[in-house]
Amino acid sequence: MNVNPELIDLGQTLSSLGISQEQMIIIGMLVGTDYNPGGVKGLGPKKALELVKEKKTLENVIGQSGWEFDTPAEKIFEFFRKPPVTDVQIRARTPDSEKVKKLLLGHDFSLERIERTLEKLQGAQDKKKQSSLQSFI
Repeated sequence: MNVNPELIDLGQTLSSLGISQEQMIIIGMLVGTDYNPGGVKGLGPKKALELVKEKKTLENVIGQSGWEFDTPAEKIFEFFRKPPVTDVQIRARTPDSEKVKKLLLGHDFSLERIERTLEKLQGAQDKKKQSSLQSFI
């Protein structure tokens, strides 16, 4: 199965819609986030875009949108505008097969499928290991 990713240029998208990045965040909030699943009732992407283009600012948009969520719109807006960043160092290492099996079996994956994938992963890791010059002689 081939996966063909689509490249979306933020600047080009914002320009073509005639909005700012902050207004794009407001549209996202109106159609729904983890903080307000389902978004504002009666507002889909097209209506949200129209409202943002007309009202411009978060304060004006929220005042006209029917926002009725526990989390204040301003808090969600600031989270997406300046998300918290955690410095994480990622290290490649061999996975613990037993922990992987325990985790995935709890999510309805078959043991056969898990073991087959772990074998493929181990094979790929084995191929990555650097060979010595002696192996070429």
